[in-house]
Amino acid sequence: MGALRALAAVVDAKDHDTHLHSERTADLSDGIARALGWDPPSLERLMSAAYLHDLGKIGIPDAILLKPAALDEAEWRVIRTHPQLGALIAGEVLDEEQAGWIRNHHEHWDGSGYPSGLAGEDIPEGARIISIASAWDAMTRPRRYGGELTRSEALEELWRARGRRFWPAATGVLLDAIDELDPVEEPAVVEDRA
Repeated sequence: MGALRALAAVVDAKDHDTHLHSERTADLSDGIARALGWDPPSLERLMSAAYLHDLGKIGIPDAILLKPAALDEAEWRVIRTHPQLGALIAGEVLDEEQAGWIRNHHEHWDGSGYPSGLAGEDIPEGARIISIASAWDAMTRPRRYGGELTRSEALEELWRARGRRFWPAATGVLLDAIDELDPVEEPAVVEDRA
């Protein structure tokens, strides 16, 4: 697991906006899968894949990945190659099912995702979990091009996307247990000792 974390840190270091994104996505994926009844060996395999879900971004040119403005359609086509590239690279250290979770983590429940346009139960369950965990983290963290949502806005977005973009079961878990799965960090309180 240490080697996987190191590899994930390489991806996160390339794009400072995603600092710790892989770790948060893995932790949130673990919490969702636990609530859905996954057994410990499966949870460990999911965590490994979630750490590496964005590994393919290593192959995306910095001019596109780090662009401070909206991407054009040609640039989006390049970005959309990262799940397949990530699965190919991760396939050297993970098994075929785990690589499939990485390859399909941008598929949407209604079939509108990429790279293959899979829908519903055709999307591997691990990919469905990583998808919503990654999306939640991306929605609720600051980005160079803006778009960060408040916690309330992100919860509303999850509710709207339930059954369209996200697997309803995982969405329900996240909506019901978000305060446990991604607690709000309270600011440190410094006592006046004078």
